[in-house]
Amino acid sequence: MKRYLTLLVFFLINIVNSNATTCESTTVGDWTDNTIWDCGTVPSADNCVDTIIIGVNTNLDAQFNLTGCPPIVLIVNDTLFFVTGNKLYLPTGSQVIVHIGGYLVSGGGGGNSNLLKIGDDTFWNTGAGTFVGTSILDIELVAFYATQRETSVELNWTTASEVNNDFFTIERSRDGINFDGIGDKNGAANSSSEIYYSFLDSNVYSSLIYYRLKQTDFDGSITTSQPIKISFIDDVNFKIFPNPAVEFFNIQGKVKGNVNIYTSTGILIQTIENYVGGLIPVKHFERGNYLVTFEGNGKDKSVKLVLK
Repeated sequence: MKRYLTLLVFFLINIVNSNATTCESTTVGDWTDNTIWDCGTVPSADNCVDTIIIGVNTNLDAQFNLTGCPPIVLIVNDTLFFVTGNKLYLPTGSQVIVHIGGYLVSGGGGGNSNLLKIGDDTFWNTGAGTFVGTSILDIELVAFYATQRETSVELNWTTASEVNNDFFTIERSRDGINFDGIGDKNGAANSSSEIYYSFLDSNVYSSLIYYRLKQTDFDGSITTSQPIKISFIDDVNFKIFPNPAVEFFNIQGKVKGNVNIYTSTGILIQTIENYVGGLIPVKHFERGNYLVTFEGNGKDKSVKLVLK
C-alpha cells in the first residue's frame, strides 16, 4: 500500500514585499467575516497579503479577484467551500498547496460556476469534483523547480523520504496537457533522508515550458506530480526565489556576472563573482532585509531579499 505524504511544490515566485503578511482562518465561518481571520480583516483586493491559510472550514461566500495583488500562497489545511457560483482569482505566480486533510469543495452550479484560477490558468473547478489534499507521488517531495541556464533549463527536486522508488521520468509539455518523457533519473529505492536530484534540459523549444515528474515503483506502479512551468527568457529577468528565504536563494534569468549582497544600510557583505546559477546559502546571515544586485550582461538589476 502506498504511503501518501504532503506534496509541497515550490513554483518560481518573485515576492519582494518586505511587509509580507499572513492571514489564517481560525474560526469556522464565511470568508467575508473579519472575525474568522487572525489578521483581523478579510484577505481581498483591498487587503493584499502574501499568504492565506485555510486553518478551519471556511466558506467562500463571495467572488474575490485578487489579481491586482502580488503573488499569493494559498495553503488549505481544512475545507475551503465554494458557495454556489463563487470564484477565487489569484495573481499570476501564485501557488496553491492543499495538505492532507484539506479539501476544495464545490457548492454546485456547473464546471465554471465554482472556480479557482492562478492568472490565466484554472487550478480547479466544479467539473473536477472535490479536490482532496494528498500527495500523488509515493515519496515526500519537498521541492521541485526549474531554472534557466543560458539556452537550457535546469530542473531540481528534493525528496525527504522515498518508499519503493525505482526511478523518475522527467516529462515536458508545450501546453501543460500533453507531456513527453525527456529523460530518467534513478531513485533511491527506500530512504528517510533528504536526497537532491537535478536534470538539464538542453533542448528548449518554447518560451513557455511545463515540466512534471513521473515516479515509477519497483512493482511498476506509476504516479505523477503536478506540473510546474517556466517562462524561458532571452534577456536578464532578474528574480530571486524563494523570497522570503531561510537557508538559500536562487536566481532566475539568463544571468552571467557578479552578484552582490548588501545590508539594508548599504554595507556590502558578500560578492559571488562570475555567477551563472546555483544556490546561494544565506542561513548564516542575520534575519532581516537585504538588497541583492546583479551586474552582468551589460545591465544592473537590484531586488530586495527578506530572510526569515
